[in-house]
Amino acid sequence: MIFRPFLSLIALSLLVFLELGSPCSAQTKSNELDFLLGEWKGEGCDLPAKHSCNKVSQTVKVQRDPNGNSLKFEDRMRPKYRESQSDIYLKGAFAYDESSQLWAGNFGRANLRGRLLKPNTFQWEEQSEFGIRRTTVMIANENEWHQATEMRLSKGWVQTYESVLRKSK
Repeated sequence: MIFRPFLSLIALSLLVFLELGSPCSAQTKSNELDFLLGEWKGEGCDLPAKHSCNKVSQTVKVQRDPNGNSLKFEDRMRPKYRESQSDIYLKGAFAYDESSQLWAGNFGRANLRGRLLKPNTFQWEEQSEFGIRRTTVMIANENEWHQATEMRLSKGWVQTYESVLRKSK
């Protein structure tokens, strides 16, 4: 019977820990996407329905906002062969949403939900008028940005874009 008070104390401590969460969890979440920080440049391939590659140059800038709670993204894509295509410029931000336990963000009007899949791999999804689109970014060797974008169609996920960028700053 000596162990009963000891077990009660452990159970109470566990309940308090679960209720309050880990004391460093908020700080850890705000830093878990730091591997994306920097300026990244390289080439990508827009894959239209014809399955040919429309080459683009791509520059992505990711920086922490001044208050440190979110990451700001700027993504510029310029077609290499400019017959009828124009530049694409997206600007947005991600911040961790405690209630959904996901990264919430936007690029223009698109609302995004993202999550860390594994160390150095971040994925977000957005709902568009065409369906669900998801983008996965994996950082390899601390200086290579590998990006793949897929669209969910009736036949499953179809890749629509890929790029490899190198950290320039």
